[in-house]
Amino acid sequence: MNNFLNQFQTKPASKALLPFLLGIIAAYLLEPPPLLIFGMLIFFLVISLISLKFSPELSGYFLLITLIIAGAMRLLLSSHLFSENHIKYFTDTRENLIVIGEVCGFPQKKKSGIRVEFEPDTVIFQGQSYATDGKILLHFKNFTLPLAYGDRLKILGRIERPPGERNPGDFNYRKFLAAQGIYGLMTIRSEWYVIRLPRKRSFSIFAIAAQIKGKIAEQIEKLYSGDVAALMKGLLIGERSEISYRIRDSFARSGVIHALAISGLHVGFILLIFWSVLGVFRVPKRQQYLVIILGLIAYNLIVGFKPPIVRASLMAGIFLLGKWLQRPIDIWNVISAAALIILLIRPQDLFQASFQLSFAAVIAIIYGFHKLKILFEKSSIFRKLTAGKFGNSVANLFLVSLSAQLGTLPLTVYYFHRVPLIAVLMNLIVIPLVGVVIAYGFASLIFSFLIFPLGDIFACANTFFARMLLTLTDVAGNFRWASTEIFVSNFQFIVLFYILLWLFLNINKKQVAKVAVFLALILGNISLWGSVLSNENWLYITFLDVGQGDSIFLQFPDGKTMLIDGGPRSENFDAADFFILPFLKRKHIRHLDTIVLSHADNDHIGGLPQILRNINVHRVVDNGIYHDSDVCRLYKYLLDSLGVEHVAVRKPMVLDSTGSCCLFALQPMKDFLRMNPDDVNNNSVVLKLIYGDRKFLFTGDIEKEAEQALVRYGDFLQADVLKIAHHGSSTSSSEEFVRNVKPEFAVISVSKMNRFGFPSEDVIDRLEKMKIKIARTDYNGAVIFRTNGKILERIR
Repeated sequence: MNNFLNQFQTKPASKALLPFLLGIIAAYLLEPPPLLIFGMLIFFLVISLISLKFSPELSGYFLLITLIIAGAMRLLLSSHLFSENHIKYFTDTRENLIVIGEVCGFPQKKKSGIRVEFEPDTVIFQGQSYATDGKILLHFKNFTLPLAYGDRLKILGRIERPPGERNPGDFNYRKFLAAQGIYGLMTIRSEWYVIRLPRKRSFSIFAIAAQIKGKIAEQIEKLYSGDVAALMKGLLIGERSEISYRIRDSFARSGVIHALAISGLHVGFILLIFWSVLGVFRVPKRQQYLVIILGLIAYNLIVGFKPPIVRASLMAGIFLLGKWLQRPIDIWNVISAAALIILLIRPQDLFQASFQLSFAAVIAIIYGFHKLKILFEKSSIFRKLTAGKFGNSVANLFLVSLSAQLGTLPLTVYYFHRVPLIAVLMNLIVIPLVGVVIAYGFASLIFSFLIFPLGDIFACANTFFARMLLTLTDVAGNFRWASTEIFVSNFQFIVLFYILLWLFLNINKKQVAKVAVFLALILGNISLWGSVLSNENWLYITFLDVGQGDSIFLQFPDGKTMLIDGGPRSENFDAADFFILPFLKRKHIRHLDTIVLSHADNDHIGGLPQILRNINVHRVVDNGIYHDSDVCRLYKYLLDSLGVEHVAVRKPMVLDSTGSCCLFALQPMKDFLRMNPDDVNNNSVVLKLIYGDRKFLFTGDIEKEAEQALVRYGDFLQADVLKIAHHGSSTSSSEEFVRNVKPEFAVISVSKMNRFGFPSEDVIDRLEKMKIKIARTDYNGAVIFRTNGKILERIR
């Protein structure tokens, strides 16, 4: 530990970073009480200082513990400690409220309107005024409103809590926004709900930066047009909101999506511009360093302190500061210092993809470049190709690209479920081309503010290069083998990949080779025994959160799969594309043995056509009753054209009986169907699943009339888990029916704040009086049960 203390004095950031990171991660996973962590922090800090006098070695241990606790405390301060009237406590209210505050971000233009960050200071709710803090995200939908940083507004509406991980593996929008200090969403559909108020602040550095950014955005629109203008805003000032989904998807598919982000490349150009200008005016070196640092701070203010450019700017700034102080520079200490500063300000950034990808790329390049070069130079072909200056330059660019790709690959797979197969080759062309576009972009801006026609000349030349970039990525992105989808959702994959990558880069060392063999044996045993021990015959039932609709996925112990209903579909939304297909892909499901359509209402059939197009389906079961609608016609056409086995339930029947699993269709009954042939809801296919001692009842959208018919089944109707019919409507879940089912759990599939007012308060009261545990997709997201026929567990 003496060595630790000595190195801590010479390389403080690199030694402090790891324990600080461990503390943040521990607090994120365990969520300990803040007061307990604060007490521990004070205790170990005092102990480490006291022990420094009589036992430096012991003091080193205490300092390590103190740094871990400090990391935990910093995360808890940012994510768990809120004022009594914080804005997050006013989300999801049934009634409208009034918020008064200031615009605190740069307005982002979207197709559907404008989005901007807003910081309320006052909330008026139920006639009472509250002083509040925190931020929300405003969405002015389908109308434009001129906004600027610092504008003061009074708004009437409701604040929604951002959605979390709605289904297993989904993007957690709530945590993403919380990392930026945003805890609510507010949609305003008319300017009648907004009143402008006089500004409070006469001067703000952030307002000045936002004004400069606005002027630059206006100048870009004068110099460029269409997709090129949107691209230039993204590349020069970090505003990617206007870049179309098609362009983003092309960049992503071709493996160069990072080129759209403000990053170290931009910092390099900023440095070049400042050095060139300051060199012309013969400014002394030490003064140049300070001016450049101030310039980097100004640029960060303008682009909005985005993690990749903050990282690059901090590294450049620390490096320049070391030069100014005439101190030796250690690159790992510089990287660590940059990470520490970011995490001290915003510790939740650690769990954001942009932070992780940015640092993974730069660490991989610094560590991996020379290691890869040593490995490649063992090849005589590689040595011949790199003999000349041009070949050596191309090889170096290739190895830098390969290092970055390898360093970020597990994170790319984990977050974006895609492996770009042509990324390394594309980077050889795209990165230099992006550099040209950025250089000409800065030149066109600078000269346009001085002599506009001169700036326009640079912009015309740049438009050619920008269109070349867009065309190249579009062609490459549409190439069939540009990328492949891989769905990995466990963190262990990332850790294992980096261990294997480290072993590969150091395989020429004998000790490392031994470790590689030993690790391979361990992994082989874990894989073998893991598969043996995990074979416990579990049945998994997942009630997916698809909004205002139903979709239930079942995975049987023998590996067979079944989907009940496909969620809703509208002009701009398909539950299959947004929720069901991504969920199935994450579970590596390429085949469904059975799809059951309970009935043909849009909120149940909507996503099925898209599922039939993308997933191999063996059998489809429905009641044979369809609406005269486009989605029903498409559904029937696909059943015929794909040759899917079709079973129409017209009477109670056994659908499956294998081993200890039995699946029954209890409804529609023959006589009920004959008397009510057009009653779509009451003729829903009702399923009863029995596995060992455990039973499940899936009721579609049946109402009281069908429930009365089902009561005739008597004790056979009983189930441990009941899917509440018709999303908790008051026309369903009658007391007699629920008492006959006697469920332990009741699951309600419903969207938040839906226009129907589901679930009915009467239904909720009825279930609560019967001591039935209620699970709702609007509150919980997906609801998951598992059973081995004896034990029944709700695991989400």
